[in-house]
Amino acid sequence: MRLRPAEAMTTPISQLVQLCIKSYINAEDLLQDAEVLFANERWARTLYLCSIANEELAKSLMSLGAAVRVRLGSFDTGQERRYRRRLYRHQMKTATLQAVEDFFWSTRPVTDITQSLTDITQSLHDDSSDIANHERIKLSALYADFDGDGALCPGHFFTAEKVELYLKLARRRMELFRHNVPPMFEIITDCDIAQCQEWMHHLGEII
Repeated sequence: MRLRPAEAMTTPISQLVQLCIKSYINAEDLLQDAEVLFANERWARTLYLCSIANEELAKSLMSLGAAVRVRLGSFDTGQERRYRRRLYRHQMKTATLQAVEDFFWSTRPVTDITQSLTDITQSLHDDSSDIANHERIKLSALYADFDGDGALCPGHFFTAEKVELYLKLARRRMELFRHNVPPMFEIITDCDIAQCQEWMHHLGEII
């Protein structure tokens, strides 16, 4: 297969919007599968699928942000490389979703919106122990591994009580996403450019 030259490396907005939609649909499917696994007491795999569903929501948001940049004429080769790097990094997808949630739905008091956004943006670039712990927990729900002086099997560690919290959070994330993001899929390619500018002004550094 012949590689495209770097200067021609541009993903069309139609393909970005397709990935927005497909990632969201896949997240819904993964969450439904997680519900089935939970009902059948497959605790560890339930947690893993919840985590992957969250990552697919983040992928949808990242692709939506890329589509907005195309509309604004700022999706150059540098931005595309940045987008693709983030798209395939599990920790970055988790961090992005948490950052968007923190911006829109955080319960902490916000006295300075600019400072709050700066703090949230900085969290994407820091080596967050919370994100690293999340990644370890996700992988421990899938793979056996060493544990102290012994070894750990996922199916012997995770319980209904531990996993139910993850499932409830995944349900809540999906509900918030479902009501706020998919309506943008149909309008992003031809909405007023001022809407794209406003959206990018607030979220450009996060997604």
